[in-house]
Order: sequence, then structure tokens, then C-alpha cells
Amino acid sequence: MIRVIVPSKWQDLFSAFVKNNPFTGAEKVLVRDGYNITDIPDDWSIIQGKQPFIYARAINQGLQDLNTGVIHGFLLCNDDVSGLTDQVITELCDASDDFDIVSPHIQGLVGNPLQAQPGYYGPSQQRLAFVCVLILGRVVKKIGLLDERFIHYGYDDDDYCRRAQEAGFTLGITNKASIIHAGNVSFSRKYGSNIGDALKANGEIYGFTVLNFSD
Repeated sequence: MIRVIVPSKWQDLFSAFVKNNPFTGAEKVLVRDGYNITDIPDDWSIIQGKQPFIYARAINQGLQDLNTGVIHGFLLCNDDVSGLTDQVITELCDASDDFDIVSPHIQGLVGNPLQAQPGYYGPSQQRLAFVCVLILGRVVKKIGLLDERFIHYGYDDDDYCRRAQEAGFTLGITNKASIIHAGNVSFSRKYGSNIGDALKANGEIYGFTVLNFSD
């Protein structure tokens, strides 16, 4: 079984996600930030996010039932992506024969250029941006949850990928699956003009100095 985990705060974004991602063959989990989202389809489970909202903590709330042996992998998805279908999930699962954390091809904004490179199937030494990634259950069981010290914006995915690589797991990208990313819609609403400061704060936790957000 695959569990799709979507943290979201705004009804319009979540409703658009449901409309634009017509998959049916996976468990659907909304980690709700606040109480603005009230129109939720019956086939979605709701986990009420702890406050204040932290992305890493929201994802960690969705990473449950680790010891049941039922969950093959966790598909983390931003609420501003579209094109997630059963076929995309199947292709990600097929690619998990080669990689332990795997991303589809991303059309749109993404930090790792390999994730946006058409036709690329293979490993990535650079971290994967967690726009839409499948993390196998065995990875979570071995290295644990996301680090909740990353309370601002960014680098929580860098940290998790680095920990996974240090534990011997592989990162990869499959060109056989593709989704569209609108680009930081949720985070831009949350942080507004302060998004650069939020990125810098998490970068310092990660151990990387962010000089200019526009870079």
C-alpha cells in the first residue's frame, strides 16, 4: 500500500489538488493546518496538524503505522501539484526497485535540476526536493522521521536526503512519471515577502549559508 500525505491549509488549494490529481489506488491523508479546510471527500483521512504548523512535523504526523508491514511507501505531495494519477504512482513504485527515495519528472519549479530534466531516469547525488517524492517504508524505519528543528522554510528535505544517503539508501528520478508543480504557492502565502528570511533560517540549521533567496 502507498500512503499519499498532503499537508494543506487553504480550501481552494486542497480542492484544486483533489480535482487535479485523480488517483484512486492509494491511501489519501490530509494533514490539515488549522480548520479552514472543511470540504473534504469521504475517501480522505484527516490528521489535524499540530500548531504552530511546521512542514516536517506535519509530514511526521502522516508517517504512522510504520511497524504494521502494510505501508510499502509514503508519497509526500505538495498541495500545489497536479497530474498525480494511478499510473504515476505505479511508475514510482516500479522505480523503487532501483531507488529508495524517488521523484517523478517535475514540470515547473524544483530545486534539483535533474528532477526537471526531461527524459532522465537515474540516480541523483544531489538532494531531491520534496515536491512529490516516494519514500520507501524501510527508509523511515531505519533513519526515522524528518527533523522538526527545521521550523521555517526549506532544507528539511536536504537534511532527510543526506541522512538517507549516509545510511546507504539511494535517491533517484524516473522519467516514466511526470507531475506539474505550480511553485511554492502554499509557502508564499504563509511567508509572503519574508520567505527569503525563512529559507535563510533553515539553511543555517542545515549548515548552509543562504546569501540571496533569488539565487
